[in-house]
Amino acid sequence: MVVRRWYEVLKDWFETLLDRNITPVNRKVLAITFAPRIPSRGNLPLFEVMEGWQKPDTLLQQLSSDMCEASHGYANFTVTENIVLSDFTPMIGGLKYTPELYLAAYNEKQPKIKDKADYADILTRFNGIEKIRTGLVDEIWLMGYPFAGFNESRMGGPGAFFCNGDILPDTDPAGRRFIVMGFSYERGIGEMLESMAHRAEFILERLFAGKTGNANLYERFKRIDWDYPGQAEVGTVHHGPNASLTPDKDDHQWTEIRMVPSRHRTWTNFPNLSGSAELTNCNAWRDTDMTRGHHMWWFKYFPHVPGQQYGITNNWWKVVIDPEKLWP
Repeated sequence: MVVRRWYEVLKDWFETLLDRNITPVNRKVLAITFAPRIPSRGNLPLFEVMEGWQKPDTLLQQLSSDMCEASHGYANFTVTENIVLSDFTPMIGGLKYTPELYLAAYNEKQPKIKDKADYADILTRFNGIEKIRTGLVDEIWLMGYPFAGFNESRMGGPGAFFCNGDILPDTDPAGRRFIVMGFSYERGIGEMLESMAHRAEFILERLFAGKTGNANLYERFKRIDWDYPGQAEVGTVHHGPNASLTPDKDDHQWTEIRMVPSRHRTWTNFPNLSGSAELTNCNAWRDTDMTRGHHMWWFKYFPHVPGQQYGITNNWWKVVIDPEKLWP
């Protein structure tokens, strides 16, 4: 298995070196939705009982569509298996919500269960590792509710690393790195995109690990005016290029109206980053859903062209979508 994996890595490296075109990729998703039914509310699923919550299937479709758009058509996620369960998530500590316990906890009438979801139980029950190994699916998306115990993302497989959540133990038999995403249908598409964006941050940090100075293009990409006056680029998931990092400001700054010079638009000409700055504020990504607006704006500046710079692929989406494309 180790020999085969190195062969695939070397093969991919040579293909990247010789690439002249960017070919869109298809990613098969196993979606598992925990939608417990509430007997006291007509046995309706939880997402229909709670006011303002979203329909899981609609969110899954929207995320696939948005990721395709954000990646300029490169990332094509397809839910090839959609499992919907009328139950609460299994928890590591053995405790499990009942409908009454959950509603009381959500309304803060009694303590919440603090344990984490039992990923091992979920992967075993739905044969997740074998489906990854055989290529039936490429990653797994969990849909749930507040306090379901999910991380935004966790990585498993040989060579897995921390990806906004602990490494999934005992998953090397999958034969390749894979990601399990965790979403909540209490929230909207903006929050799902944020989970995908944090995944991207951790993978890109790994991709550029050990690179310094001009070779660390991701560090340049992240610059905000507050830390680099007059030298802002695109910024981070939480901070637009014009974010103010004062104690009275929220950590999620997507509505800041302060104008700063930003060179974000030069990233559309990557690897040529010699363009000039332009005054920028939240109007650059304004949307009815500012969370979605900012994250779609942030994603669209990821380099996505053939070739390499400093030994690293010019198509960042390649590794964000498939962490197996990273060197071990």
